[in-house]
Amino acid sequence: MKERRRHKRIYVHLKASFIVDDQTFDGYVENISESGIGFLMSTPGRFKDDYLTNKNIELNLHMQPGKTIDLICVAKWAKTGISSGKVVGVGMNIIDPPPEYLDWLKSTPF
Repeated sequence: MKERRRHKRIYVHLKASFIVDDQTFDGYVENISESGIGFLMSTPGRFKDDYLTNKNIELNLHMQPGKTIDLICVAKWAKTGISSGKVVGVGMNIIDPPPEYLDWLKSTPF
């Protein structure tokens, strides 16, 4: 089966948090690309999986100690845990990735 992605996915484990509707959720980014992010939540969200779909999200990505970049994203999907039924992961598209993020992505050996 052929993947339909525009940009190659890079698997990482980076601390991050995101803000939506004045709520902050901590976790980590499990994969990144030039245009998207896969986020896993440290504490599953207590809302339905379609709650986040198409919402604007402010993501704070900790690229390295002392270096954080803020990305504006839109949630494309959310997945729930099998046993908990709570949201544990979110797929996001990055809206207009800033040059700083793209430069970091291209220059970092993963």
